[in-house]
Amino acid sequence: MKLRLLILQLGPFAILLITAGYVQAHWDQIPDRFPVHWGVNCLPNGWSTRTPEGVYGPLLFGAALVIGISLLAYAISHSAQGVPTTGGAPSKGEFAHRIALVLLGVEYFVAAVLSMVALLPFTGSPGVAPIVILAVVTIAAAIFLSRWLSRGRVPSQHISADGTCWKLGMFYFNPDDSALFVEKRIGIGYTINFAHASAWIIMALTLAVPLGLAAWAISHR
Repeated sequence: MKLRLLILQLGPFAILLITAGYVQAHWDQIPDRFPVHWGVNCLPNGWSTRTPEGVYGPLLFGAALVIGISLLAYAISHSAQGVPTTGGAPSKGEFAHRIALVLLGVEYFVAAVLSMVALLPFTGSPGVAPIVILAVVTIAAAIFLSRWLSRGRVPSQHISADGTCWKLGMFYFNPDDSALFVEKRIGIGYTINFAHASAWIIMALTLAVPLGLAAWAISHR
């Protein structure tokens, strides 16, 4: 199972790499200046140029996101603490595996969408229909995955049943707990044990990497 997941993990990177190869092979077909964003009136209002930053930027951004999501999935799989289960509730390992599969799906989604963005110099405006279809599929997938993840689970109380380790009911802070990630008390998924110093490093990177990439992309438009 781990080998299969490892092979599947290479898929998003393969998508981005294949797209980069296609772009490089057809570099001369890219206009010197091309639209990358359109308004509600279907007229372009955002442009980029035929430079390595302008053309490969979406693929680099996608690779950074995929790396971040894959690291998060790995950390959850190896540093997460589950909650007591009853009846048919999934075990700690099973729930972490479900989360890893969902995050893997997100990686494929990110790679596919940003590959399509990187191909905009060749395809032009995608039109309204593909965007509507993508939105509908995304919402349907989110509903299905939410139901799948919550199937058989009980509300999470984690280690502290009286809630003393949950600040404001949602932030977990327990220096006596070795787990870096714990299941959320409210909702589905995992949250960070803010008593760990590494938790703050993760939060800083989570904010710094996307903001840094966005600033870099804007500065090269």
